[in-house]
Amino acid sequence: MAYKSYLTRQYDHTHENSFFRVFSTQLRKTFKDVDGLNILIGNVSCNGHQIDALFIASGKIIVIDFKNYGGKLIFSENNPWRISTGDDFVFVKGGGVIRNPYQQVNAYRHSLIQYLS
Repeated sequence: MAYKSYLTRQYDHTHENSFFRVFSTQLRKTFKDVDGLNILIGNVSCNGHQIDALFIASGKIIVIDFKNYGGKLIFSENNPWRISTGDDFVFVKGGGVIRNPYQQVNAYRHSLIQYLS
C-alpha cells in the first residue's frame, strides 16, 4: 500500500474532522499506484504547537494547516491575509498571535525542525 493516514486524536472542530477525512480519501486515491510510502498524520502536537496535519513522502515533510474560508484570497508573506467576499472582507487568522497563515505554518515548520534535531 502506497498510502496510510493516522489521526492522533479527534480535532476540536467538526469541520477539521470532516476535512481530514475528505483530504485523506483524496490522497488515498492519488497515491494508490505510486511507489513508496506516503503518510498523512493528523492533529499533531509539537513543541507547544497544534499542527493540523503532516504529510510525509519521499524525504519530505509537509506542514498543513486547515482553514475554513471561501472567496478571493489576498495575501503576502508578511501582511495580514484577507478574503474578499464581494463588498466586504474577512481577515484570515494565523492562529494565536501569529499574523497570517504563512507565518503560522512557518513557525510550525521551525518548531518541527527543532523537535526532530
